[in-house]
Amino acid sequence: MPNPAPTLPDLPDHIWLTILGYIDDSFLLSRLHYSDTIPTVIRRVAGDFQLWKSVRVVNPFNRGRLRKIVSFLGRHTRHITVSADKLPKDRDGFLLESFFTSVRGRCTNLKTLYLKRLHIDANLRLASNLPKSLEVLGLHDVNWTNLPHIRAITSSPFYNIRDRLPNLKRIEILMIRCPPWIKIPDINLLKKSGIDFVHEW
Repeated sequence: MPNPAPTLPDLPDHIWLTILGYIDDSFLLSRLHYSDTIPTVIRRVAGDFQLWKSVRVVNPFNRGRLRKIVSFLGRHTRHITVSADKLPKDRDGFLLESFFTSVRGRCTNLKTLYLKRLHIDANLRLASNLPKSLEVLGLHDVNWTNLPHIRAITSSPFYNIRDRLPNLKRIEILMIRCPPWIKIPDINLLKKSGIDFVHEW
């Protein structure tokens, strides 16, 4: 006869907050919150704002996954990291504009955003689609597509970045496993902006 399923200990919410805080994929937290087979206390705590101050989105190319995560974002969200396990093929690895639109509208106190191993279409105009509260932007192995090969200042993704993101203090650009896309006009714009610019490629 199989052993009965173990009963979860009756712990206060702050202990469950600590335990669930070790989950490093925010989609898993959203699944816990919406699950019908999970005890009520865990479902409730999984949606607590404390766990959604720092959000990690892993492999963000499924619309359903993104929708569930977006519903937990808000003024309480301070840090977001969006990453893929590896840089995907072009047709599979573009972040949806609707995701950035949701972040801009909901996360009005966002301080840091890190994008890792993703493709971004230049037509998205990333800087215009981020909250003005942003202080740190990390682009780690991000492949920027549809940028002009011969680049005028106005076609740079960093054109007028100080106006679009007035609180931005630091940009980190790492290109280790993606094609180099940054050009001299981009670097000059960042230097003139007064934003702390860290790069490696």
